[in-house]
Amino acid sequence: MYINFTGPESTGKTTLASWLANELNFSLVSEMARPYLDMRKEMNPDYSYSYHDLHEIAMLQRYETCHILSKSKNLVSDTDLMTIIIWGKEVFGQFEDQWMEWWKADIPDITFLCMPDIPWVHDPLRENPFDRDRLYEIYKTHLDEQKRNYISIEGSVAQRQDIIRSALQVIG
Repeated sequence: MYINFTGPESTGKTTLASWLANELNFSLVSEMARPYLDMRKEMNPDYSYSYHDLHEIAMLQRYETCHILSKSKNLVSDTDLMTIIIWGKEVFGQFEDQWMEWWKADIPDITFLCMPDIPWVHDPLRENPFDRDRLYEIYKTHLDEQKRNYISIEGSVAQRQDIIRSALQVIG
């Protein structure tokens, strides 16, 4: 089973993906943007990411997902290429068609769309504390347009975990 978490920043994706991968003993694909950008910042504390970096991150995310799926069909992903597509459109006004093709070909069994109803937590790599509701609607629109199987999850971490458990029992 391939399970994906997506949604605006600071909505619990990493916490939930890590918990679920551990709970189910599934492989975990982490969000590749964080280690990539952390490495760049270590090399140059004044580093500011560019559109080219998004392309590198998209390739890393795609590679990690495909690599782990080739070894295990039981996978939890902390993010997906839709995040990079939205990031490209929001920050640079564009995205690569290839990213959309990759995202369309990468179809999880279920996606959990995390609602921005938990407090935003500051992090040096986060940029959008005030428009997470708008970004959530963009994610939802993309998922609807592609007719993806997804469930919006909300509430505390414990409430989100209960929603996830219930959904996975139904899926089997």
